[in-house]
Amino acid sequence: MVKKFIKLLFTSVAVGTLWTFPSQAADLVIIKYKIFRQSISVPDLRTFADTGELTPELEANLRTKPKKTEELRTALAYKISADPVILSKVLNSLPGEMLLDYMGEIVHTPSDRANREALRGALILSALGDNQIQLIEVLENYGPPEVHLEAERLIELLKLVEKVSGVLPRVRF
Repeated sequence: MVKKFIKLLFTSVAVGTLWTFPSQAADLVIIKYKIFRQSISVPDLRTFADTGELTPELEANLRTKPKKTEELRTALAYKISADPVILSKVLNSLPGEMLLDYMGEIVHTPSDRANREALRGALILSALGDNQIQLIEVLENYGPPEVHLEAERLIELLKLVEKVSGVLPRVRF
């Protein structure tokens, strides 16, 4: 019981001190792919990730092959196990900050400032309820109202996060 309380307290404090945009969440994702840029609403992406249903706006933006559309849905809904307390400790370490800086090249704020803080908060909040991280949750929990996503490197990022999360349970603090 005490362990659970300490874990909850630590998580609450960690998230509270990390989360720099408490009353905001991303409303819009700017997806960049080579020379193309598409603006897509986060609620439309959530609907698509959960149901596979394309809103008219999203369907207009995703004028691609069905295979690419399904790959996007898979990437948005893909679940990676992560304990939020361990994740917080790792992301607040020097290697964790280096990882966040790398991730910030792929998922970032429009101004390219405070990427580390926005990502850290979004990742931890994503892991909080169910000990899992999903890209759609990270986008929803991202602080600034707009998030930029470098689509060419997205799969590379998901593989890296999965690899790191596999190591987390073995990390001692």
